Amino acid sequence: MKTKTSENHVEEIERENDISWQLWHAVNDSGLSAYRLADLSGVSHTVINRWLRGERDITLQTAAKLAACLDLELKPARPKRRPR
Repeated sequence: MKTKTSENHVEEIERENDISWQLWHAVNDSGLSAYRLADLSGVSHTVINRWLRGERDITLQTAAKLAACLDLELKPARPKRRPR
């Protein structure tokens, strides 16, 4: 039986592996305003602000534009083990 603490830990790990969660933190940690990020990425500042406030999701295309603007890349979290 899982305890509440272990369930929270698993949820936190899953959240940290979520692309949207990671991108949201990268945007916040960048220090760029939504207006500046919009100018650099070509994404509407309204879309960025609504996403940052949790009012809406963003499309994969929008996520790609923001990630490119922040010089982020998608890569595996850890190498997959090959079956023996």
